Amino acid sequence: MLKIPVYNLEGKETKNVELKDKSFSVEFNPALVHQVMVSLQNNQRVSKAHTKTRGEVKGGGKKPWKQKGTGRARAGSIRSPLWVGGGVTFGPRSDKNYSTKINKKVGKLVLAMVFAKKSLDNEIKLVEDWKISKPKTKELSGIIEKLGVSNHTILLVASEKNATLNRAGNNLPKVSIKTLAGVNVLDLLSHKFVVIEKEALDKLEKRLAAKITK
Repeated sequence: MLKIPVYNLEGKETKNVELKDKSFSVEFNPALVHQVMVSLQNNQRVSKAHTKTRGEVKGGGKKPWKQKGTGRARAGSIRSPLWVGGGVTFGPRSDKNYSTKINKKVGKLVLAMVFAKKSLDNEIKLVEDWKISKPKTKELSGIIEKLGVSNHTILLVASEKNATLNRAGNNLPKVSIKTLAGVNVLDLLSHKFVVIEKEALDKLEKRLAAKITK
């Protein structure tokens, strides 16, 4: 059974918390983790390049020249892809959908895998709460330093929206702040350390236990 120390905002260890086997005792599967990670990246992908087809370019209402007798090849429209300024055949389109479906049960399973793996690697920090007195960058920066995770990419996870925490972390370039509901596998993998609120961990355990065991 995995154990994680709980710290206060002064960086002092107050107790240890055992992760429930029912939620986190899953064997790490790199292939499955990669599959979910790529799917999440695809779901974030937005196609910006856009070309017009022959039906969208301007002009071409009239046949350039008569069908026969000119000695030139037949042409029906200046919008043809063969013409300069004509439409593009099979060009990139901004309406292309790259999204990939992720099975909900697999998504929860991989989330448990990654969280457990980071716990074993001592990359999970558990804090009692995120009750910061003032929305000051300096205060949050000091807390991060006391927790021993400074100079790394850090994901701060709160159980619910925390305006004070968000304002304090806005100017910290390597720090991301999310509520538990908005955290996915990609968030965990793209940050070296995850600092999570105790209440958020309790909610995560319940959510994973409900999904994985069904």
